[in-house]
Amino acid sequence: SKMTFAGLLMLVELMTVVQVLFQTHRRQLVWTIPALLLITAALLMTQTRSAWCGLIAGCCVIFGLHKKVLLLAVPLVALVVLLLAPQTIKIRALSIADRQNITAQERLSMWSSGVRIIRDYPWTGVGMGAMARRYDQYREPDSPVDPKRRIGHLHNNIIQIAAERGLLGLACWLWIWGAYGYHTWRIYERLGPKHGPAKALVVGSMASVIGFHIEGLFEYTFGDSEVITLTYFLMALPFVV
Repeated sequence: SKMTFAGLLMLVELMTVVQVLFQTHRRQLVWTIPALLLITAALLMTQTRSAWCGLIAGCCVIFGLHKKVLLLAVPLVALVVLLLAPQTIKIRALSIADRQNITAQERLSMWSSGVRIIRDYPWTGVGMGAMARRYDQYREPDSPVDPKRRIGHLHNNIIQIAAERGLLGLACWLWIWGAYGYHTWRIYERLGPKHGPAKALVVGSMASVIGFHIEGLFEYTFGDSEVITLTYFLMALPFVV
């Protein structure tokens, strides 16, 4: 789907941005900058707002760890891209704040149903893969989601995992990411100015994971095998360093 493609593009773009910014090899700029422009154009054309949000969050991590003053460039670059983008992209981007948007209403309805499931099955959830069978029982009466549509996930990693695997499962899931963040940050702190290529991999990994989780607030990225496989690969980079 386009969301899967957008998730992959977001991760690849963040790793490209960190290579350009840290300039691990100056010769790489000959092809990384054109590649970055091409990836950005492709990501915009997917019209996937959650991936755009993940990209912006990941760029904040990269710029902030490189030079804090560069954080000011993030909204400026986003504004320039928005101004240069076609009208359809602008409309799609501005619809993020529109609660009347049908996709926003669908997500709010799904999240509400997910919270009700968690209340009924707080510790163990309804079981992995059981959402498609159980969702109709918790569908909101005024839900804008097509009743004939098969709902397999709730477009949110945290709500989905808590509803399927319970709060115990969610706690274990969060512990994995917390452990990753703790150990990766310790690795980053041990890297000095002369460790440019290594630092680029570590920072890129952290930015990618942050971007993955920001996108996961609006999409079930943890259940997307292509996206999570690449995320696992990027998670391993600091430990290779």
